[in-house]
Parts: sequence; C-alpha cells; structure tokens
Amino acid sequence: MRARSWGSDANISQPGALAPVVSWGDRIAPGTYAVHSRFRHAVNFVGERVTVSVVDEGVGNGPVNVVLRDLTVVQESSLSIHDERLLVGGRRFLLVPTYRWCSRLDLGAADDRSVRGLVAVSREDMAARAPAGSLAWLLHEDAPVRCGFEIPCNQEIERGVQLLFGGREAEGVRRLCGTGIGLTPGGDDFLVGHLAARHVLAWLGIDRFVMPFAEFRRHTPQTTLLSGTALTMAAEGSFAAPVKALVEGLSRGDGAAVSAHGDRLLRMGATSGADLLTGMFCTLERALS
Repeated sequence: MRARSWGSDANISQPGALAPVVSWGDRIAPGTYAVHSRFRHAVNFVGERVTVSVVDEGVGNGPVNVVLRDLTVVQESSLSIHDERLLVGGRRFLLVPTYRWCSRLDLGAADDRSVRGLVAVSREDMAARAPAGSLAWLLHEDAPVRCGFEIPCNQEIERGVQLLFGGREAEGVRRLCGTGIGLTPGGDDFLVGHLAARHVLAWLGIDRFVMPFAEFRRHTPQTTLLSGTALTMAAEGSFAAPVKALVEGLSRGDGAAVSAHGDRLLRMGATSGADLLTGMFCTLERALS
C-alpha cells in the first residue's frame, strides 16, 4: 500500500502535495513543533523537550524521523502530529501504521568470542578511515591530543573517557555531555555509541557498568535538544537505522553488515558518525579485552 496525503481539493492539486510518507519513527510524540534547523537532507523541528526530524530517503529511518520521498514540500516553519496525521502548512499526510519503523534493537545469537573478533577487526578499520577532526584518535594507543584550538575540548573529552572507564561513570558522563561543537557535540555522539555498546554487553550478560540505563539522562542535562533526544532514545535502546543495523549485525556475527553500516556511519555528518563509532568501539574493546 502506498502512503498518501489527504485534505481539501486545493491541497491535493498543489505541486508536491501527493509526496508520500515513506516511513515514520516509532518514538515520535504527538504535538506541535517549531522549526529548529534546516539542511539539504533534513528539517529539524522542536516541541516541548522533544524533537521530530523530517528527512529524505538519504538520511533514512530513525526513532523520531519522518521520511518523505520529496523533502521540498516542507517549506513551513511549523508542523503538527495528531492521530497519525502529519500537518505541514496546508498539506496533510497520513502516517500509515504499516509504515511505522521500529527503532528498537533486535539482537541475534552470536557469542562473546564472535563479537570480540568482529570488534577487533572493525575497530582498526574504522579508526584508519575516520574523518579528520573526529574523536577516532581515542582508538589509537598513546594518541596525542590534537593541537590548536581543539586542545581544551579534546582534553576534556579525554578526561571524561578516563572517568567513564575508570569506575566514575556519572562524572565521566557529565564531563562528556555537551563537550564539542555543533548540533550534536562530539562528547554526546561518543555517549550514544557508548550506550549502543552497553546494550550489546547487557545482551551478552557481561555489562560491568553500574549506571542503570534509566538513570543515564539524569546526568546529561546540559546539551542541545537534538543530542538530548538522541541520548534519551539510546538509553532506551532505540537508534537510527545505520546504528541499529550495525549493532544487530555485530550481535549476529555478520562482518559484512558491520562493515557496510560502519561505512554509512562514517559518512554521517562531519564527524558525528565517526564519534559515535569511537564511543561504541572504545566501550566494547575495554569490556571484551
């Protein structure tokens, strides 16, 4: 069945009014949202402590993503979602229940030895190909903190990582949260990857971190709204499509899936995907070594 829009004859006759909703995330909350930021492939909207991102198929699925086949129809500064209906300006779209995308992890049956082997190979590959300016230097032994204006930020992140893995989790999380620049600072992306790894470790029965997932967000109040949403979702086991697919591939011992979705993450944002992978592999490496 093809997703459809509906409304008055005037709406239907407008160019682009029939652009379908390809999918919509399972964590989208009903409400009214104002535009937060616009990019070529995504328009981010914010409500009261929650977000919705209207994206094209290149960005793809996420817990709070509405994927449109034609993003050019989103020109207005607000949207509302009620009763599985999306209203943008004068255009209305049906959020078809069967097109609702599940963001929660569905882990496989690989054992810790298989996961350990995949982590060792993938970690080296990702570290070698990560973009300049990312946190991938944390994956290299005795890596120096980068020079210039990045020194204070990276020193703060390095200290946060030491605390996180040194038994002072709450302090580490608080130090990493909000550290960096952009809509999703590097420290936050690292923490999303860390949480993804912890879900794998919990599934393997070897999660040695003591902070309950339910308490994680209590230690991350000082960050951007977009990062806050991602951290909330990650603590609850919900992730964007490439993260979900990589973690599920890892849990099934599927090296090809890990490599393919790792490539996709390395292309996500300027450094966001690489920073997330760094958090994931740093956590898994320390736990599985």
